[in-house]
Amino acid sequence: MLTEQHLDKLANQIVDQFFTEKTALTDGVVKAAQDENLNPEQVKRLVESVNNLTFLKKFSSTQGPDRMVEFETASSNAAIQRMLDTAGDLMKGASASKEPSNTDLMSDLPVTRPDAPEPLEAEKTASTEEPPISQRTITHAIMKLHKTAEYLAEQKYQKRVQFTDDFQKLATHFTHARGPVFEQFEKDAFYTWGDAAGPFLQTLRGSLRMPSAEYNHATFTKVGRVVDTQTPEMRLLRGLIDNHNEIHQVECGQEKIAEYLEKLNAR
Repeated sequence: MLTEQHLDKLANQIVDQFFTEKTALTDGVVKAAQDENLNPEQVKRLVESVNNLTFLKKFSSTQGPDRMVEFETASSNAAIQRMLDTAGDLMKGASASKEPSNTDLMSDLPVTRPDAPEPLEAEKTASTEEPPISQRTITHAIMKLHKTAEYLAEQKYQKRVQFTDDFQKLATHFTHARGPVFEQFEKDAFYTWGDAAGPFLQTLRGSLRMPSAEYNHATFTKVGRVVDTQTPEMRLLRGLIDNHNEIHQVECGQEKIAEYLEKLNAR
């Protein structure tokens, strides 16, 4: 179990390396996660602690009334992706061909000395093959993949819940008597995001009991106009598009994990 004391110790080590050795925060998190065998939820906690500690240190060392703190924060998603990439490399290494490479340029030359001594035993048995990956290493990788799969499943559930809530909030805006006009919002949304907004607008039409529409990008964009993208409705739609893309990324990660697990379990 990762205690708060140990979490603070790891975070301080990572931040110290960031300031003294210019080591990227995400790189430090990845190394600590690998050394400590952290699961994705623990990686997320470590990232939050590292970012908070870095901010406080930078803020305390900055002078002036308008102190600005800028730095490249650690990313839990990037760290977890590296966990997947490492597992993928392991899987590829486990399935790689073990045939020795023919790098001896003199192997095809004829023997000119019939009395040449026999090669030493070590020379006979020497091989360029890499040592096989142990079952223990494979089992360890499988355990990490299962932990990551659990984390991604929870992330997908939370994002779907957020997507549903935001969609209902957006649809409600157009049911108020003094609310925005959907058709005008529809034109602004399609003008801003094009085909990416189409599926969401069609779903909104269905929720509002409106007939489906055929969107013509050329028609919507042939007249230039200024669109306020900071209205509550436009911000909610932007969030829906981003959320949908994030769900798709999580699903891609789940498919990748399933593929790795299938190949590792088959060994």
